[in-house]
Order: sequence, then C-alpha cells, then structure tokens
Amino acid sequence: MLKTVFTLLTFVFILNCGSGSSVESYVHKADKLLEESNVDDALVLYQKGIKKHPKAAELYINQAALYRKKQMYKNALRNYQAVKKINPGSHWSYLGMAKVYIDQKDYTTALSTLKISLEKFPKNGPLLFYTGRAYYENKQADLAIKYFDEALDAKYKKMENVYYYRGLTFETLLHNKARAKMDYESYLLSKGKKSNEIKMRMEALDGTKYEF
Repeated sequence: MLKTVFTLLTFVFILNCGSGSSVESYVHKADKLLEESNVDDALVLYQKGIKKHPKAAELYINQAALYRKKQMYKNALRNYQAVKKINPGSHWSYLGMAKVYIDQKDYTTALSTLKISLEKFPKNGPLLFYTGRAYYENKQADLAIKYFDEALDAKYKKMENVYYYRGLTFETLLHNKARAKMDYESYLLSKGKKSNEIKMRMEALDGTKYEF
C-alpha cells in the first residue's frame, strides 16, 4: 500500500514538474517510471512530452515501443508514421513499423517495409537482423540465415539476438544440430537473458547436462 502511494506521488510530481522540461528530461522521467513497471504512467508522460515537443522523434519512438508492449499496435503505427514525417530520411520509422508487423505475424508487410529502408541503409545492423527475423518467422530459412550473417558482418550490437534466432533457424527449420549448437554456445558466451532456455535446447540436441 505504501509503495503504491509513493509511486502515485512520484508520478504526480514527475508529471507536473518543470514546465520547461526538455526532451531528455521526459525520457529520463519515463525511464524512472518504467523502473517501477509503470507503463501506463510512462505513456501519459510521453504524451505530455509530445504535446510540448511535437517534432521530437525520440519521444514518439519511445512511446511506440510501450504501445507495442501493450499490444496497442494501431497507436504504435501512428507514432512511427509521425516519425516518418518528422525525419523521412531516417530508418527508425521503417524499423519500428516492421517490428509491429512482426508482432502481428504479418511477415510479408514487415519484409516489404524493411526492404524500402534497406535500399537506403544496406549495411544497417538492426534492419538486417529484423529482416532475418521476419524470414525466420515466415519459415524461409536460407534467407533468414543470409540476413543474420549480414547483421553480424554489419557489427549489429545485439549479437546475442542474432545467435539466438540463427540457432533456432538451424535447429527448427534446417535441422542442422551442429550449426545450431555453435550459435547457442555463442549466445551463452554473450550472457543473453534466455540462457536457461538455450541450455535446455542444447541438452535436447546432444544429451549433455548443463549447469543452470
């Protein structure tokens, strides 16, 4: 009860303080709310920030990520369309829309959206990774592997995600246990959040017992 009251007071304070708040301060305050798992409050705060800074693409992008988390896909797409108008030369709007389409299992639209942006940014790691992800989800293994490889070549920062999904592609679509195990081992070295799942998959592949 006390924690709930404290969280409510914190939100009221954050929402009302600083009439001249900068874009960065809205992001910081939203991050503080999210540390308390207050997604709804963070959405309200971002909306307030967007009203004050209607050309701040970062606020739309961050709010859209929260809409995706709550499966409010129309709202997320609306935000990414706004980002596209604010900064038509950026890849972020296309990447965001593609993530929404993947969430909705509309892989064809996701791939066509990613293709448009890849024509401008052919070496963009996130675009390459999510293209591979969409091909994996669409059960197009060879193309998935191609784009996962290109994402690694492009030095995609979240390498553990590439290892995870490329491993799944080898295991579940290509039935190549050896290659799957190699990617899973690379994932474990990267200390990803799904390590327990990967250890279970490796155990199923080769019968080896792994420490949990």
